[in-house]
Amino acid sequence: MRFDLLTIFPGIFDSFLGESLLKKARDKGLVDVRVHDLRPFTDSKHGKTDDAPFGGGAGMVMTPQPLAGALDTLKKEGPARTILLSPRGTPFT
Repeated sequence: MRFDLLTIFPGIFDSFLGESLLKKARDKGLVDVRVHDLRPFTDSKHGKTDDAPFGGGAGMVMTPQPLAGALDTLKKEGPARTILLSPRGTPFT
């Protein structure tokens, strides 16, 4: 089973993926986890992936361009299920 993780902080997954049961599953070839940095998929020379919310408000929101670019690139490798997480979604637990 293969998982592709899209993130702006790919380095934080290194220790997590190299420990415990996930490491054993990866070593046995049961799971393939690939981490992709979203920054190369932006037009920004600084790799900017977020912007202020339209209409104002606190915080920042992810721009769609890096996600769309990364997903388009991954879909060229073959069909796959896409799971987008949202703060409004149902908790997994």
